[in-house]
Amino acid sequence: MAALAPLRDCQAWKDARLPLSTTSNEACKLFDATLTQWGENSSGRRGGRF
Repeated sequence: MAALAPLRDCQAWKDARLPLSTTSNEACKLFDATLTQWGENSSGRRGGRF
């Protein structure tokens, strides 16, 4: 299994020119985790579906 990349905080989203409307790092990281899980599921890497 590949190592997971660290979840992006608010500053990382800003650095990627994708600023979020929250200042909560926890919210930014949860959003990143959601996108990561959705991407893995939709690409079939984990084999599961929602």
